[in-house]
Amino acid sequence: MIIVLWRRWGPLGLVFLVLGFLVWVGVSALLRNLLDITATNGWWNVIALVFGFGLGAIANWLFAVKIVEPKLDRPDAFPKVESSTLFFLRLRHWSFAIAAIGVVFLVPNVMDVVSG
Repeated sequence: MIIVLWRRWGPLGLVFLVLGFLVWVGVSALLRNLLDITATNGWWNVIALVFGFGLGAIANWLFAVKIVEPKLDRPDAFPKVESSTLFFLRLRHWSFAIAAIGVVFLVPNVMDVVSG
């Protein structure tokens, strides 16, 4: 038995996840440098985190809904083409997974900033 972890354009969900992470790190470093901040954590990092993972989730949603589903997966094709999935989850739903992973990083960062 062969387990297929992705179909068609599914791995691009991980690309958008990595994009969100890299945008978070890049914007955080840029803000830290521009504002001459020596602290490793602050509200600037929380804002960069929300921006990075939000951008990754929105980019994945737009790519999946506007390009993959109507043009690449072709729902009206004959014979029917399989939909793009990653770990048995359709590509459009990976936007929610990216946002959830962002929340996992967000909670400890906000707790660190609030506690002082």
